[in-house]
Amino acid sequence: MCPMPRRLEPSGSLRAYFGWRLRHWRRTRNMTQEALGQRIGYDNSQISKVESGDRWPPEDLAHRTDEVLSTGGELGGLWPLVNVERQRSTGEGPGGPPEGAAAVPVPAAPAPPAAEPPRAPEPRFDDDAIGSMCTLLGAYRRAGDHVHAATLLVPVEWHLDSLLRALTEQSAPPARLLPLAAEWAELAGWLRFDLGEHHRALAWYDRGHQWATAAHVPDLASRLLARKATAAWEDRDPVAAVGYAQAARGTPGIGPGARTWAALAEARAQALAGDRYACEKLLDGAAEDAAGAAPGPAWWWLRGPAGAHVPQLARATCLRELAARGVPGLGRRAAAEFTAALAAIGDAGPRDQALFSARLADAYVYAADPERATAAALHAADAAHITRSHRTLRELSGVHTRLRATTPDAPGLPDLSDRLHTPPEPRP
Repeated sequence: MCPMPRRLEPSGSLRAYFGWRLRHWRRTRNMTQEALGQRIGYDNSQISKVESGDRWPPEDLAHRTDEVLSTGGELGGLWPLVNVERQRSTGEGPGGPPEGAAAVPVPAAPAPPAAEPPRAPEPRFDDDAIGSMCTLLGAYRRAGDHVHAATLLVPVEWHLDSLLRALTEQSAPPARLLPLAAEWAELAGWLRFDLGEHHRALAWYDRGHQWATAAHVPDLASRLLARKATAAWEDRDPVAAVGYAQAARGTPGIGPGARTWAALAEARAQALAGDRYACEKLLDGAAEDAAGAAPGPAWWWLRGPAGAHVPQLARATCLRELAARGVPGLGRRAAAEFTAALAAIGDAGPRDQALFSARLADAYVYAADPERATAAALHAADAAHITRSHRTLRELSGVHTRLRATTPDAPGLPDLSDRLHTPPEPRP
């Protein structure tokens, strides 16, 4: 990728950072400045000045661009922070900027591998800034189902750097800052996890768990332990997965949503260990808890495309896992559960569609139905092309290997081989 011109580096101000993100999304969508300007009602020279940081972005530009470029709401979420910076710099705020006032938090700019990363001004979070960071968090979560995780990782970790520095450098940081930082750490960990970087994911989950525990938010602390259990399950380590999940379930003061999440994590771990009885008992308990878990801000995963079907998808995954361990008859049951849940999700979530279609394909392999297995795998490969999820590609690779071993002449298998060997898009 070409190096970014110096004037576009997102260091020193949120105005420059906003322009850099606008430029990123426009290029991601293969749109020229002129074409974007025509869609949102601005001249291309105005778009150029916003991207270069030479002009403050108008609020309607941020929201219109979010819609046209399908950013998940990132630019609209950034705009209030940029506006505070504008008011302070121009003296338009109440009484103008107080003498010696610190700038609003600015994400640190990227640096060459051998260079010291540039530092932003001292972070200072007030209630308005925290509200904007909550809005941004929601925007990144929504975008995460539609784009490559690496696209979001850089800005998410920059914001986390600002939060971390505020916690350590800002005198008397607001009480809301600690749990907010824990939720950002969870998102950063999930992005690393989706990229297959499990050791880095665990580092963020650990940090988030420490913050959530210190902030006395038991549901969030439990959820972060359950995410560690999922990472251990992906690494095929049932002992660690069961241990993390049981710690999540044992967190004092958790509600039904947290219990659901932790029980599903342990059910997968017990299936990996081959304990069908323990697995099915946990799945039944999770279904009861899920019925009493009212979706809210803390349980954003229940509001996603697969949200209402999380227990069913977990049950299908467990059945697939037990079928892989030689339990007869479970492959077809797993396939039926996956099929029903995927039909209900529809096309709303390409990441979920890709991942669970790959698992459906695997279920068909264990059900000795290679034709349906290859059809589901090809569908998963098409959806995976959108998000390039490491988890999905890993699942598909396993399906491909098992099909070649059991049915090397399965229809569609050469097409699947070709699609799996298509090189992923480079990271931004």
